[in-house]
Amino acid sequence: MMEYDVYVKVKREDVHLLNHILEVEENMFNIRSYDEEKGVLRIITPFPEEAVKLLEGCKGMVELEILGVEENPGTA
Repeated sequence: MMEYDVYVKVKREDVHLLNHILEVEENMFNIRSYDEEKGVLRIITPFPEEAVKLLEGCKGMVELEILGVEENPGTA
């Protein structure tokens, strides 16, 4: 199954809250890394369209911007 990286610009202090919100969809997301310099969170998922829809719905609770979705080349 192909996996995708979803890049989200979000404040460091909101990463924990966003993680809790995303846990509602079990096995849909895996929070991978947070780039402190850029303020970008990398999430891996096999369901990119559904992930983007769910993240769009989170915008009312967490200030975020979806930067892009890319095929994951098999790296963690």
